Amino acid sequence: MKDIFKNVFKEAEKAFKYLFESGNYSPEDLSLEPYQKLIDETYKVFEKTILDNQVPERMANALKSDAFLFGGLKVHAQLSEAFDLMKEKSVKSFQEIKKEFEEINNQYNMNWLEAEYNFAVNSSQMAAKWEELDDSGRYLLQYRTAEDDRVRPEHEELAGTTLPKDDDFWLFYYPPNGWNCRCTVVEVRREKYDESDSEEALKKGERATTQIGKDGQNRAAMFRFNPGMEEKLIPQNHPYYPKGCGSDLSALKGLPVIVLNARKDGCKAKKEIEKLNKERVYTDYEKKLQSKYDKSWTIKDTFPEKDGYIIVQDGHGKAEMEQNVKSFTPLAKNGKQIELVKQQTIMKDGIKQKLKTHDAIIVNNSEKWEAKTTKNYKNLLNISDKAVITQSQGAEVMLIDVYRNPNFRIDDLIKGVQYSFEKTSLSGICVMVESNKYEIISRNQYNNGKLPSIIKKMSRNL
Repeated sequence: MKDIFKNVFKEAEKAFKYLFESGNYSPEDLSLEPYQKLIDETYKVFEKTILDNQVPERMANALKSDAFLFGGLKVHAQLSEAFDLMKEKSVKSFQEIKKEFEEINNQYNMNWLEAEYNFAVNSSQMAAKWEELDDSGRYLLQYRTAEDDRVRPEHEELAGTTLPKDDDFWLFYYPPNGWNCRCTVVEVRREKYDESDSEEALKKGERATTQIGKDGQNRAAMFRFNPGMEEKLIPQNHPYYPKGCGSDLSALKGLPVIVLNARKDGCKAKKEIEKLNKERVYTDYEKKLQSKYDKSWTIKDTFPEKDGYIIVQDGHGKAEMEQNVKSFTPLAKNGKQIELVKQQTIMKDGIKQKLKTHDAIIVNNSEKWEAKTTKNYKNLLNISDKAVITQSQGAEVMLIDVYRNPNFRIDDLIKGVQYSFEKTSLSGICVMVESNKYEIISRNQYNNGKLPSIIKKMSRNL
């Protein structure tokens, strides 16, 4: 047994024992500690295949999420099989069923896991390669095998297939094309190689991914996918993945009850694992973020899916922090990385005095921002006064968070923002309504007369 599988095997043993002692299993139980530990250890095996390759961060994050889902569904599959065995045997002691549990463990976490791991190694390599391929059209993609005596004849038939990156062939037959497949692709110059016949190549690909089982099903058809294009580590037609989730249940009429229940349980498991994965993503993101800052900074909120966050430095004004977090949150949700900085102080006549400084730094572009709010419609025309203060605080951009009331008029808001540009040299003004929808208006847009239409368009979407 490979060392990387040992922890999985041990956690599976503990999970099976817990399953027997509890006497029951449902997909919602996957969040229980013994099962979650098994999911985590299984995920680590597949995560290693990504970490060991130079995969671009965005692609790596997508592959990690798929690895976690696959690992979780793998755990659900073996727990379901073990629970069905328990019900069938009606055993009274763990020793009576221990041998059968060991057989399930060996099958899932030694034999199958090794094949799945080897596939994931090549899949992550090929996903990374897809990201690096040239899009200019100067090159063609050429299918290559490992060129040794272990190459399958049907994969050897694909060797030399040379087609453009956007040809349909690569949608389905981009490597890997089966368990333990070691095939790859290379870029070749158009002028040096003849382009293959696409229809003939598709027929070869279909033959290479056809393996009819005893049940009449094509077990190799699931490999017709592209890990780079789909940003998936494992084919989504793998048996672990449930089918029909979210679809009209009437479409499943006619299926045997045992099959229907298995599909429903699979969909419930998928939902539970996706929830656990979201927690993992947030935890990993916050750990990585906190490592970039010292202990004087506190994370307020993170949005890993867009790589946005709000982090607060000790000494940021307590009175304004709550409103600042509220106002800056919509920007963080859209990928802005926001540091709410501490108030600067000076010693004057032996007394510490606060200086009026900007509220935030937008890490993405190093801009200094100041947040202001107005809750009185009469103040809309006086937004420019807040802009003057904003500039005096060393900010380059003002965020004005406007709260509406029955007397709110969009024309007054437009005039207030226009006056703000006229009275200051601010590079931009972010107009936000009730800590929700917003538009960032640059000085160039103001100079080009686009300000009124931008604000009116935003107001229509409120």
